Amino acid sequence: PAAKRPRRAAGRQDDPRAERIKKLVVVVGQGAVRGAAGAAALQAQLLGLRQVLGKDVEDDEYGEIVRGALLECACSFGWKAPVYGALVALLPPAVQTAIVEDLHDRLKEALAEAAGPGAWQAAVVLRFYCELANCQVLALDDLVAGLAKLVEAGLVGPVMRALPWLASARAGTQGDLVAKLDAAVKSSRADLAAEWDAARALLRGLQGGSVQAEANTALATAELFPAPYEIEAITQAFARSKTEDGAEPPAPISVDSDLFTISRPDSATEDLHLHLFRDAGAAFVAHLNKRRESGKTPPFTQAEEKSGLEQAAEKVASCAPEAKWVWSLYIREILASYCPFPKEAGEALLEFADGGAMDHVIIEQLLNALLGEPIASMQVAFVQRLLLQLADAHPRIELVLEDAADAIMLVAPSIPAPRRDALADWFAFHISARGGRWPWAKWEQLAAKPTDDVRRAWLVQVLERLACLANVESYRPLVSAPIWPMFPPARTIRSPFIAEHGGAAPTPAGAKQTLPEAAKFVRTKPTPEELTEWVGEHLAEMEPDSKLTFLVHLALEVGQASLTHTSKAFERLRKVLDQELDSDRAQREVAVARAVLHFWSSDRSWAGVLLTHLAFFAHISSLAVCECLCEPANLEHWQTYPVLAALLECPLPLETRESQPAPLAGAFGTPAVAAKEGAKPAPPDADVEARASARGALLEKLSTAASGLDSADASARLGNLLAHFK
Repeated sequence: PAAKRPRRAAGRQDDPRAERIKKLVVVVGQGAVRGAAGAAALQAQLLGLRQVLGKDVEDDEYGEIVRGALLECACSFGWKAPVYGALVALLPPAVQTAIVEDLHDRLKEALAEAAGPGAWQAAVVLRFYCELANCQVLALDDLVAGLAKLVEAGLVGPVMRALPWLASARAGTQGDLVAKLDAAVKSSRADLAAEWDAARALLRGLQGGSVQAEANTALATAELFPAPYEIEAITQAFARSKTEDGAEPPAPISVDSDLFTISRPDSATEDLHLHLFRDAGAAFVAHLNKRRESGKTPPFTQAEEKSGLEQAAEKVASCAPEAKWVWSLYIREILASYCPFPKEAGEALLEFADGGAMDHVIIEQLLNALLGEPIASMQVAFVQRLLLQLADAHPRIELVLEDAADAIMLVAPSIPAPRRDALADWFAFHISARGGRWPWAKWEQLAAKPTDDVRRAWLVQVLERLACLANVESYRPLVSAPIWPMFPPARTIRSPFIAEHGGAAPTPAGAKQTLPEAAKFVRTKPTPEELTEWVGEHLAEMEPDSKLTFLVHLALEVGQASLTHTSKAFERLRKVLDQELDSDRAQREVAVARAVLHFWSSDRSWAGVLLTHLAFFAHISSLAVCECLCEPANLEHWQTYPVLAALLECPLPLETRESQPAPLAGAFGTPAVAAKEGAKPAPPDADVEARASARGALLEKLSTAASGLDSADASARLGNLLAHFK
C-alpha cells in the first residue's frame, strides 16, 4: 500500500490551518468590546469560536497553537481581557489547566520587569488573571491574596491598573485589598493619586446606595468593562462545559502565592501628561473674558457659537475621570500592541471613537505618547502615521487635530522645550503629509510678534521642519502672505573658499587651485594615490588648519546634491583627510565638525544629518561631534538635540558596535543611515564594554556642558537627554 502522507508540522508560516487559528483568536471581540449594544455580537463570536476551535484545542499539534495564540493576545490586548477570559472558560478543563500553567510563566516574566518599563505589561497580565477569576477558572481567594502580597511588597501601579477588572472588587467585596492600595498610595505613591481616585470611583461605584453609584455602575458595566461571562448564553455554555458527560464541575484552579514575587517595588514617576484641551480651553476663556472686560471684544450672547477650543474643553470635561482613565489605559495598550502598524492600531482605536468626547481623549492620549522622555524614533514615526491614519479615516478627527494644534499654540509658553520640539515634529509631518493644507490665516498675527515670543518661535520651528520635508516653494500658494516670510530661506552653502553673489572663487593662500577647480578634479573619481599626489602638489603650502577646512568643504561641495553623494565624496577623500588628522587627532576632528556646521549653517538639520553620518561611518568620532555641538551657540538650536540623541543611542561606528539595526528616522528623530556596503556585523555580544565607555564619555561631556548653560530651553532639552540616557 502507498505510504501514508506525513502530516505537516503545526505552526509553519505556510500552514493555512495554523494561520487561520491565529487570525480567529486575534480578531475575536473586534467591533464588540464597547457598550451593551455589542453584547449580542460578542456572544455570537465567542460561542462560534468555541465551536470552530473544538477539534483543534485538544489536538497534540494544533492545541499548542491555540493556547499560544490565546495567551499572547490576552497578555497584549489588555482592552480585550474579558473576551479572552470568557473564551478560556469555554474551553475543556484540561486545556484551561495548560493555559494557566503557561500564564504563570508569563506572570513571572512580567513581574520581573514590573518595577521598570514593564509595568504596563504586568498590569495587563494581572488583568487577565482577574478575568479568569471572574469566569471561575482561577480560585478567587488565591488571586486576591496574591494581589495583596504584591501591594505589600510595593508593586502598587500594576495592581491598581488591574483590580477594577475584578468583578468582586467592583461589587465592593474586596474591601481589605482596596484599603491596602489606598494606604500604599497615600503613604508612598502620591504620583498615583489621580489614577487611584479614578480607580476608586469605579470600585466604589458598584457598591450602590446613590443615584451616582447607579450611574457609575451602568458606565462601568456597559461602557468600560465588557462582561461576557454575564451574558446569558455564555453563562449557560459555562454550565454545559463544566458538566459534560455527567462529570462534576471542576474546582477553580488554585494559584500559588509564590508566583506573586517581585525583585523590587515600583518607584514614583513624574506625571508628564499634558492636559491639552482642558488647559487651552481655560486659557482661551480667561483671555476672552479679559478682552471683554477691557471692551476690546463685545459681550457674549447665548446665540453666539462657542469657539472650537471651548467646545473641545467642554467635551473632555464632560467625560467622567474614571472613564478617561480606563480609556487612557486601553489607548496606551493599543499603541504598545500594534507598533509599528498604524493601520491596525487605527482600526482598534476607532472602535472607541464616538464623534464626541472620546475623539478628543484619543487624540490627546496619542499626542502625549510623543512627549516625556526621548522615545525610539520608530515609535515616533508610528504615532505620527497613526494620527494621519485616523485623520484620513474620519474627517471629524481632522477637526479634532485642528483643535489640538490651536491648543498647542495657545499653551505653548507653558510647555517645556523638549515637548514643544516633539509636537512641532508631529505637526510639520502632518501638514506635509496633507499637502500643506492648513488654515494658516488664523496665525497671521504671530508674524508681528518679537522673535523671542514662544508661540512665534514654535511656528517658525514647524516651518523649518516643513522646509526639510518638501520643497519650500510648494507651500507659497497655500500659506498667507504674512506667514510666508517666516519660512527659512533656501539652503545655501557658506565657505571662505567660495565667492559670494556668484563672483570668481578666491584661491586660498598657499593653494594652487580654487575650491570649484578642486571639486572638478575630485568628480573625475581619482584613486586614493592620485588624490594624495594631487594634495601634495596643489595644497602643500597651505596652513594646516586652513588645509583641513578646505578638504572638508571640498567633500561637501562635491557631495552637496544628496547624502549619498556626500558619503561617497568623504569616502573618496578618506585617505587624505586621515593624513591631515594624524597630528592631534581629537582636536582636528572637532575642527572637521565645525567645518561641516559652517558650510551648511543655512540648514542646521541637514548639517546634523551629515555629522551623524560621519560619526556612524568612522570619519570622525562621536565625541568630536559632541564636543562641537556642546559649544553654547550650538546648544541654543533645537536641531542639535536629535543629533546628540543619535550619538548616545549609537556611540560607536557601525562597523565596531554590536549587531543591531541602524537607527530609524522619525520625521525628525534619529537620522536614518543605510548599512555601509561591505561592513561585517559584529558578533551579538561584541564591544559591549566599548559602547558603554563611549556613551559614558559622551554623557560626561554633556553633563559638563549642562552646568554652564544660561538658556532655560537649552537646559530643559539637554536635561531631558541626560535623564533618559543615564
